[in-house]
Amino acid sequence: MKKMSKILSTVLAVLMVLTMIPMTAFAADYTIALGETITVTVPAEDYAECKFTPDEDGTYVVYSDMGEADIDPYVDVYDADGNEIADDDDNDYADTYDFYCIFEAEAGADYLFEMAAYEDYALEFDITVVKFAE
Repeated sequence: MKKMSKILSTVLAVLMVLTMIPMTAFAADYTIALGETITVTVPAEDYAECKFTPDEDGTYVVYSDMGEADIDPYVDVYDADGNEIADDDDNDYADTYDFYCIFEAEAGADYLFEMAAYEDYALEFDITVVKFAE
């Protein structure tokens, strides 16, 4: 009985410690840095997520390039609270980019890009995040 009590006390202590550890805001498939270009793969009938954390406040752009592919991806941008703050599919730059999404971001905050295609096909494309410049 005394041994069982020790085991339960240990398990309870471990659980209490684990609840004090902060969890990350997003469990994204990818992480991207400012100025970086990465290749994103979206499974058929699904979506991919990419986390971005800016170093300074400002206006940013996430854009995609699929080359000559006919599949049309889109992006939704979410803040750390899960609120959609921007989205884009077809835009003024549609002849150059598959999406070109402008959003405001705060330094040190996490943002999530959720990307998919309307056609429910698997797709692969490059995305880049840059500071917005008019």
